[in-house]
Amino acid sequence: MIELDEGALRYLTGEGGVIVSLPEVVRVEIETTGDGPTEDDLFWLWVTPEGTARIPASAIGSEKMVDALAAFSGARYEQVIAASGSTEPRLFIVWQKDRLLVH
Repeated sequence: MIELDEGALRYLTGEGGVIVSLPEVVRVEIETTGDGPTEDDLFWLWVTPEGTARIPASAIGSEKMVDALAAFSGARYEQVIAASGSTEPRLFIVWQKDRLLVH
């Protein structure tokens, strides 16, 4: 089950779960596999300095991950659409924090 509130995305399972602090996110990706339709084949990857939360798109409340993208200026929604139609292993970058160049 996925919950979204107060700047956090929570993914809860019977075995535990993960909390993603949205202000800490440095990149959002979608990973697709060729395992569908009988297995999960699309995963959202929420990357922070502490690690990556890998959340299946089949999770209850998964539409809240799309809602969470509103917090990320410049999010590439067309990548979400492209990933949804993918049937082979691929990685789609939906959003990435700007990197400052230091000279």
